Amino acid sequence: MDLSVVIEAISTVGFPIIMALGCFIFIYKIWNKEQEEQQAREDKMFKQLDGFKQTMDNFNVTLSKIDTRLEVLEH
Repeated sequence: MDLSVVIEAISTVGFPIIMALGCFIFIYKIWNKEQEEQQAREDKMFKQLDGFKQTMDNFNVTLSKIDTRLEVLEH
C-alpha cells in the first residue's frame, strides 16, 4: 500500500478510525491463522485417538482369549 494513500485516508476520516481499522485487520488475520493451527492440532489428535482405540480393541480381544484359556484350564 502506498504511503500517500494512507496519509490521504488519515486526513479524510481521521487517525483513530484508520488505526482501529488497522487493528481489526491485524486481529482478524491472527485469529484466522490461529484457527487453522487449531484445526491441524485437532486433526492430529483425532488421528492419534483413532490409533489408540484400535490398540485398545486389540488388547480387549487378547484379554478375551486369555480369559477363555483360563476358563478351560480351570474346568
